[in-house]
Amino acid sequence: YGELTIKNELSGRDAVAILTRAGSNSPLIAVYIRAGDTFTVEGIEDGVYELYFSLGEDWDDQRMQFTRNVVRERFEEPLSFETSSAPGGVQYTAITVTLYPVPGGTAATESVSEEEFPDLRP
Repeated sequence: YGELTIKNELSGRDAVAILTRAGSNSPLIAVYIRAGDTFTVEGIEDGVYELYFSLGEDWDDQRMQFTRNVVRERFEEPLSFETSSAPGGVQYTAITVTLYPVPGGTAATESVSEEEFPDLRP
């Protein structure tokens, strides 16, 4: 039931967001989000995850990465998803993140080297 909404509305660059299990950099889900767009991932299983993202220009399908103006980051705090029964239905975690700084925002990110960033190539 878990939902993760990722906003790339103000960065001016396309983005790739990658969800991994906490402590791993093996991609579970990867989504491409064009500049100015928002994407919601639905059906995330209960657990603790890390969210990596890359912003850039000129996506290279062969290398599965941007080639210009590249930024690679990871949210410092893991994302925790939990589902439980509630009166009249189900209660689940829904998280919204932005890939740009917002006034009053509380989610810090840290730079990640190309070697630390999850590899999307099959």
